[in-house]
Amino acid sequence: MADALKHNYNPRYIAKLATALHQAHPAFDQTRFKKQVLNKDWESMELKQRLHHITHCLHQTLNLPYPKAVTVLIKACKTFGGYEGMFFPDYIEQYGLLNPSSNNWKTSIHALEFFTQISSSEFAVRPFITKDTKKMMVQMLKWSKHKNEHVRRLASEGCRPRLPWAMALPAFKKNPSMIFPILNNLKTDESLYVRKSVANNLNDISKDHPDLVIKWCRKNIGKHKHTNWIIKRACRTLLKAGNSATLSIFNYTKPQKTKLTRLELNKQKLSIGETLRFSWELENLPKNALRVEYAIHYAKKNGSLSLKKFHIFDGNNMDSKKTFNKNHSFVQRTTRTHHKGEHWLELFVNGHTVGKQAFVLL
Repeated sequence: MADALKHNYNPRYIAKLATALHQAHPAFDQTRFKKQVLNKDWESMELKQRLHHITHCLHQTLNLPYPKAVTVLIKACKTFGGYEGMFFPDYIEQYGLLNPSSNNWKTSIHALEFFTQISSSEFAVRPFITKDTKKMMVQMLKWSKHKNEHVRRLASEGCRPRLPWAMALPAFKKNPSMIFPILNNLKTDESLYVRKSVANNLNDISKDHPDLVIKWCRKNIGKHKHTNWIIKRACRTLLKAGNSATLSIFNYTKPQKTKLTRLELNKQKLSIGETLRFSWELENLPKNALRVEYAIHYAKKNGSLSLKKFHIFDGNNMDSKKTFNKNHSFVQRTTRTHHKGEHWLELFVNGHTVGKQAFVLL
């Protein structure tokens, strides 16, 4: 994905950007800018390197005081959306705090709010949180009430304790209390885009403070359909971990009478690159809520096992018997390297093991 995206930063794109910047600021030297960007190292740069490099070249070629430079970028940015346009908020991240006067701070806040509506300021806002947490979180709280869904999402996404590929916010990993007022403002948001961010933020918090998230979910569940959706998605890590307090929120009771009556694997031995096909049958299912998962205990290079759980089914008022079928690929991927050796397939109902079986990867 990143490799494909980096090729969107190509000579044609850079030329288009140079033209837009020249139109916004006639003194902007298009030739110099294109030459600086497409230098001898360009082809070897990865996605984020290219993004930061464009930002640096923008700064050098504009050669303007920060507020004036931001004004030019706001004029030029309107046809450069999506991930590719993130060098605009990146400019604010890189240069907005070099001289953090009150005027520059106001300029940066305005720019972050503007740029997130065409791209995303979720990464760029984090140094500002670190620099002055209280001041910035007051601003984020204001953004959580903004009329634009992209700005409301920024209020949640920007302060996620564990936002992927972003700088860490260790203070919020330690104490996320300042985040909850923002999430409370957004818990019934009409935008799915915003609700996904709220759920992801809560899921981040649950990895360090599960009790806080469980308490929040218990307080809010059943009050609004959008909040219910957020809670279910927010609890995915706790549910996969079989956290009993979280399971009880959704009425996932212990399957005391449930029995695994059949478990069949298409192969007991398969090669790396092949697919394991398996089916199983359950009887005496829980009367209320049903959650079915399976896990693969992957063999590691050192011979130990590493469990990864997969959620496959949710239901209510089920029949007493149900059959499940699943395919699981063992193709090598960048996200997982498979190793030869004995693996285990394990089946779960409402967070509790109902059966397991070994197989071998050759």
